[in-house]
Amino acid sequence: MIYFPRVSVGRLSQLGVTGTGSNAVRSRTWQYKASLTMLRGRHTIKSGFDGRRFPVSIDQASPLLISASGSFTGGPNPLAAAAASGHGLADLLLGVAGVSYTVRPIERHVHPYYAGFVQDEIKLAPRLTLTLGIRYNLELPRTEADNRYVFLDLGSPSPLRVPGLPELRGGVGFVGIEGRGRRTQLGDRNNWNPRLGLAWQLDEKTVVRGGFGIFHHPLVPNTDLAQGFSRTTSSVVAAPDGVTPLFNLGDPFPQGVLQPTGNSLGLLTLVGFGISGPLRQQRLPYQSQWSLDVQRQLPWSWVIDVGYAGNAAVALPRGVENNQLPMEQLALATALNQTVPNPFSGVITDPTSTLSRATAQRGQLLRPYPHFTGMGASQAPVGHSTYHAMQVKLERRFSQGLAVLLAYTTSKLIDNAAEIGGFLGTSPGFNNNYCFACDRALSYQDIPQVLRLSYRYELPAGVGKRYLNRGWAARVIGGWSVAGFVSAESGTPLSVSSPNDSNSFGGAAAMRPNATGQRARLDGGPTLADGGLYFNPAAFVRAPQFTFGNVSRTLPDVRLPNNVNWDLLVEKRISISERVALDFRAELFNALNQVIYDAPSTSVTAGDFGKVTLRQVNTPRQIQFGLRLSF
Repeated sequence: MIYFPRVSVGRLSQLGVTGTGSNAVRSRTWQYKASLTMLRGRHTIKSGFDGRRFPVSIDQASPLLISASGSFTGGPNPLAAAAASGHGLADLLLGVAGVSYTVRPIERHVHPYYAGFVQDEIKLAPRLTLTLGIRYNLELPRTEADNRYVFLDLGSPSPLRVPGLPELRGGVGFVGIEGRGRRTQLGDRNNWNPRLGLAWQLDEKTVVRGGFGIFHHPLVPNTDLAQGFSRTTSSVVAAPDGVTPLFNLGDPFPQGVLQPTGNSLGLLTLVGFGISGPLRQQRLPYQSQWSLDVQRQLPWSWVIDVGYAGNAAVALPRGVENNQLPMEQLALATALNQTVPNPFSGVITDPTSTLSRATAQRGQLLRPYPHFTGMGASQAPVGHSTYHAMQVKLERRFSQGLAVLLAYTTSKLIDNAAEIGGFLGTSPGFNNNYCFACDRALSYQDIPQVLRLSYRYELPAGVGKRYLNRGWAARVIGGWSVAGFVSAESGTPLSVSSPNDSNSFGGAAAMRPNATGQRARLDGGPTLADGGLYFNPAAFVRAPQFTFGNVSRTLPDVRLPNNVNWDLLVEKRISISERVALDFRAELFNALNQVIYDAPSTSVTAGDFGKVTLRQVNTPRQIQFGLRLSF
């Protein structure tokens, strides 16, 4: 199938399809599950087994990619261009744009999951119950039908020999050859999940509950890579200095589109390019969860529940660049960008690789894996998070026409890796891949105050009710009810960014600035006016070249606007006969038409840094009506 190219032009909207041209995924799940319960005196013993098999087929075809960022028309210093000094369209008109195309196979993979558990619920006393349990999970890594999946080999000696360089190591690791098994990783078998629960009835109206458990996460789906069996051909846009354009847009692939080499080249596969893959040893992420709460029955059908919940997540998956320059090398400063004779010239012969040229940047040759331009570990188990919360719930179950549920949570979430993939928002990589703890801060998902209220009230009038239950008044006034859902929550922490001037050959595209010592929070709070200051821009300054910024990943004292929303329902039931009724509904979403504004400008190089544009990001009030005839 032929697809229109995807054209990305800096500061303009993208043309063409987004993502892959085709994304046909067929997945199935085969499962066998059994359980057994035994009663022995004070013991209720439960045990079980769960076995699953997950076959998946993935067919992805990619369009031709053309990208013009504007970096070649920026200045005055091309290595640290001023904000808004270049334009992608200007690059494109000059004939300076990157072009790439990927040949990708159809992938067919499968992996199994096995789990067994035993649990004993012990009645220690009439009002005291203790629950003990243990679960074991074994979710093995995937196998691909034709052994096309690979792993990132960081330690094996490379067959590449280059005079003047120490012994080279690492490369693409292949499964199913040289005595290796067919799975992409060595399975994590230390997956024991203990559970503990306690329920204590203090009196007829009060119960105390507590618990602790460890829970292992499942595999992240469809994340293995087929490098060597898929291959991307990319044009070389610039000379070795990185800023002098070659003006080759008219013939970006003079040698043609490169075909996959399979596993024939071993560790020499894609040498001279960036590679990525899972680490050889699998480590599944897991969470430790604990809680304690007290529930009390109150008069008039009310119940209150007050509790504490905690969570610590370990080995969360995160991308790591293993080929970043160590901090001590950054002391060489501008010498890192100097072009020097390239020892790989004539050794790495692929003309589309920057390492095939006669010269190279000094910094490239000082990288831990100088024969590759990148060594990315996908889903490295380096993330960690902690969560603590106090939770209060007040509930009135439906009685006498009224039901209410009020829930309030105050909490704090800290992590160094909020998520993987960017599905929930910002997901930049580590600034310094040698210091994961340096990214530990309030999570992008931290919402310290959350209030939820849902209710339903039926008027006590009409047929079958206490008041006005006869005649025309019962039909007109009766049958009405109102319901609603109110939510109010704090905004998430704000983060500010600075261009990646570290020249560390790694790190996120958007790094963090330096702090000046001033407070980011404005006295009196942000000015919610078009162009108004949301935070103090003087609190930050662009990080100097060859350094990492010292501002935290998120700001502890500046957050996005609070989110308040009220949805309302008004309903009327008209009884036509004993078996026929007509329901009328009026539903108002965002009934008060609350406005949530977009985030302020957070790039330290932007002209409007720290200012807010009054652009609504939530949905305005919506009203819909409905009729339903029941018979």
